[in-house]
Amino acid sequence: MGNSSKKNVLLLRSGVGVFGAERVVLELAKGLMDTEYHPFVGVIQNQDPNSTELAKAAEREGVPAIVFECGGAFDVGTIRTIREFIADNQICLINPHGYKANFYGLAAAGVGKLPSLATIHPWTETEYSFRAKIYTFLDKTWLRLVDELVAVSENVQEILQKMLPQKQCTLISNGIDVQRFQQVTPEQRLQYRKQLGVAENDLLIGTIGRLVPEKGYQYFIESAAALSQELPNIKFAIIGDGELREDLVSQTRKENISERMQFLGVRNDIPELIAAMDAYVLSSVSEGLPMVVLEAMAAGKPVIATSVGDVPKIIAHRKTGLLIESGDIAALTAAIRELAENPQIATLMGENARNFVEQYYSLAHMTSKYVERFDALISERMTDV
Repeated sequence: MGNSSKKNVLLLRSGVGVFGAERVVLELAKGLMDTEYHPFVGVIQNQDPNSTELAKAAEREGVPAIVFECGGAFDVGTIRTIREFIADNQICLINPHGYKANFYGLAAAGVGKLPSLATIHPWTETEYSFRAKIYTFLDKTWLRLVDELVAVSENVQEILQKMLPQKQCTLISNGIDVQRFQQVTPEQRLQYRKQLGVAENDLLIGTIGRLVPEKGYQYFIESAAALSQELPNIKFAIIGDGELREDLVSQTRKENISERMQFLGVRNDIPELIAAMDAYVLSSVSEGLPMVVLEAMAAGKPVIATSVGDVPKIIAHRKTGLLIESGDIAALTAAIRELAENPQIATLMGENARNFVEQYYSLAHMTSKYVERFDALISERMTDV
């Protein structure tokens, strides 16, 4: 049960680890703990072995979490279980994140019965399976039934306003717990580098995310192969898991850089791993406002990122990082080389990045914006009764 003096809300997500959208859910839940709202993190379990990682992460942060088992597409039992949880815990608002959460959350809450605020992360239009495209199409249909929408980036907001002009759509940029990424000590950094086989004078270039097509990791690996021939002390790490893992590992072998490139899988020690890096790379071909870039910036790391989605809004070229075009392997290679050869410039970019995130993308700012919308929706529903 929630805190009887607070209003209970359900944040709902189906995922395969704790990556961008999952981190938004987790950070928002943490922020809400200090408000008049009591959050529950609901996780819709699927067949992926990492699908309950968000629930585990929430519990580690002291946020109550519940796992809803899901046997497959359109599982009526899942709807029933979520509906019972809503009733038993006197949930006053539901905040789903993603098409699966939108469907099950709305079906369980009942259209028009419980205030609903759907947070929309970038759709993976470049993907892949026919099934994913069907889900995306259905999601755009279900969103017509939501009370209000939240877009995590200007690009997403523009799409939603064209698609659903009658819906109120608020832009709430992702925010992070900045201090969490600044608490890693120099001793911990060295310890992690040692665990990863990275010497003090080595350069560690890292990236984090789901191993899926839109992340463009094949370009990161090609660039790593080129740089490995030039810089004897450079090493690389990919943190995350997904459908392309075997393909990417195979590509690494073909490029003959297996000793330079580590695949670390899904991890729950992201602040420490980022601290161990010398620079962070985002090689995506599509994005919204990536949480992990904000996290790397908060940790004071120079970021090399593709100019996609809202990334140019947070990366000022040559001030807080370096921007390149997606798929441009030569530009990515040159950018990493530049930071490797100019450590003072890299350090300055990292400091600028940290200051920028502290000022504009704090967890407190994001949380306050959500609380405003929660208050408004609940108040409107009480007035309508």
